[in-house]
Amino acid sequence: MKKIPQRTCMGCNVKKDKRDFIRIVKNKDGEIHIDKTGKMRR
Repeated sequence: MKKIPQRTCMGCNVKKDKRDFIRIVKNKDGEIHIDKTGKMRR
């Protein structure tokens, strides 16, 4: 059985599976993007 990574919500401090969250990334230029793949670099 494959282990699913756990992540913590920054707003409410709830732990859930990584795939249940939406990742938001801010790049070096200050632009904010929604990262659907979970692999976008800052």
